[in-house]
Amino acid sequence: MRSSEREKVMLDKFNQIIESNFHKSDFGIDEICQELGMSRSQLYRYIKEQTQLSTSLYIRQRKLIKGRELLESSDMKTAEIAYFLGIDSPQNFSKYFTQEFGLSPTAYRKLILEGRNKAEGKVETEIPDSALPPVSEKWNYKQYSGKYFYLAIGFFLCLALVVYFWKPLVGKTQSVSAFPVFSGNSIAIMPFKNLGSPETAYFCDGIMEQIHGSLSLIRKLKVISTTSTDKYKNSTQLVPQIAKELNVNYILEGSVFQANNKIRINVELVRARDDRSVWTKSYDGDTKDVFKYLTTVSREVASELDQKLSDATIEKLGKVPTTNPAAYNEYLKGSQLIVSRKKNELEESIVKLNKAIDFDPEFAAAYASRGQAYYLLGESDFVDNAKALKMTEQNSLTAIRLDAENGLAYANLANIYRNQYKWEQAKTAYEIALKYSPNDALINYWFSLLLRSTGSMKEAIRYSSKAVELDPLHHVIFGGNIVNCIYGGELGLAKKNIDEGRVLFSESWVYYWVSGYYFIARGQYSQALKYYAKANQKNPGIKSIQYQTVYCQAKDGQVDKVYSYLKQLRELPENYVSRSVIYAGLGDKKQSLYYLQKAADAGIIPTDVKVSSFFATLRGERQYKAVLKKFGL
Repeated sequence: MRSSEREKVMLDKFNQIIESNFHKSDFGIDEICQELGMSRSQLYRYIKEQTQLSTSLYIRQRKLIKGRELLESSDMKTAEIAYFLGIDSPQNFSKYFTQEFGLSPTAYRKLILEGRNKAEGKVETEIPDSALPPVSEKWNYKQYSGKYFYLAIGFFLCLALVVYFWKPLVGKTQSVSAFPVFSGNSIAIMPFKNLGSPETAYFCDGIMEQIHGSLSLIRKLKVISTTSTDKYKNSTQLVPQIAKELNVNYILEGSVFQANNKIRINVELVRARDDRSVWTKSYDGDTKDVFKYLTTVSREVASELDQKLSDATIEKLGKVPTTNPAAYNEYLKGSQLIVSRKKNELEESIVKLNKAIDFDPEFAAAYASRGQAYYLLGESDFVDNAKALKMTEQNSLTAIRLDAENGLAYANLANIYRNQYKWEQAKTAYEIALKYSPNDALINYWFSLLLRSTGSMKEAIRYSSKAVELDPLHHVIFGGNIVNCIYGGELGLAKKNIDEGRVLFSESWVYYWVSGYYFIARGQYSQALKYYAKANQKNPGIKSIQYQTVYCQAKDGQVDKVYSYLKQLRELPENYVSRSVIYAGLGDKKQSLYYLQKAADAGIIPTDVKVSSFFATLRGERQYKAVLKKFGL
């Protein structure tokens, strides 16, 4: 049989497999590969050569052709056809059909029936496509006052929360067996090399960030956070060494050269075990068209890593944050400034994000980042917290209106609710955030803090462990995961993580703080004091380290030092928790409960009060339980 005939037979068999399994929503590329005896990458290359389409797009095309036949020959409604074909919603079927054939399904059926039934005078009735909820809605909010706009947005968010309470979704807190696992393949995206002028460095970083963001949407693919990979900028380490440190089996490298409105990008995927390039891609063109190229990069990398992509994921990969390069550049600068959490840089980030929004008023990601900047300003007491929370909420809700799948916007709202002790609202908002950003290390970590506060320690450890896996060099996530292990009674795991983190984090105050906390849990207070002294030396002035040090002194019998500290500690609401912890260390339950109650009466409560070692001796007390109940714990 000639080569061309073999290829035709193979394509015919491929088409038969697709058509025999239209109705099976769980039948995808992996199952097709099994039937054909090919790998995903082999199938991708074969289909690309034969059709000039990716495997997923070709399957979609075959489904749409079948959909067109059903519109012509059956009485099935649009929704019925969509579900028969395994397309996740009637709205998406209508959108894909219109893209493929230039007419909506309803318009196409009407055209066919008008020609067929004109002589008989028949009229076909069906719900028009215009009656279906749009896939992405654009609302001209300028005609409404700010007051009514946010009332309306608040109403819709509350409605979303109600739906989540009544109808459990995949994003809900999962059992051990249901917790998302990675497929086995993993990737770290190294900082791209900027081959242009220093002024184009932000855009170079943005190219890398966009590819990272797209690949992170693939739930079962482990994509290392850029916080960890940034530490390898200008590194001379070899790929196998970096991959070993980050525990991944692929590395993506790239370079960017930008001059005026022209850009050149080179990207290379390297397999770590043999330091071999397995895929490359280049782009030369205008900056305004770069996002189309980045979408192609993300999809082809996913294919090389044997990742099964749903239609919904493919659609998300194709979503661009903005079509305005100037807006994107300001957004990148603003987002980068947020990382330090310093007052002047947070304020400057808002200036940059304001410019991004001026360039593109519908730039959802810019609103979400601006909300995050306001939240951090308030959390650090750099500005009035109430005003900061209001601005966080407004920006986050605007981001959700523009992009209902913006994970950071929902996470911002969840952080607000967590700080207001609105545990159920926070939980639901985090779950929505993780539904849309499943592999965001910080959102997984923030969710673990909520679970810690409410006493769900098993799940807290799972989410913080996942955060560590996604961002292994983030010292705060490292420390928070160890505290979760301690609170959860997993002291062996805590010790293992501390030992493994010594080389990576020994310059961070967090390492010494969590080490001290570990020894508190073991009842070894003199040893804990040595680590607390080192933590305070590394980062002096942290209030929690100071009163926890005094707690250890109390437990270690250094009573004179304890009372000396208490004498100079002013009787103010912000010091009530400190006093409660110190009196717990002295074994004075009455005074410890007294100050815990005073803190509660002032609307203040330690977020870890339900699980903290410092309050272990109070857990059986009625007054302690009343404080927990007051705050919904």
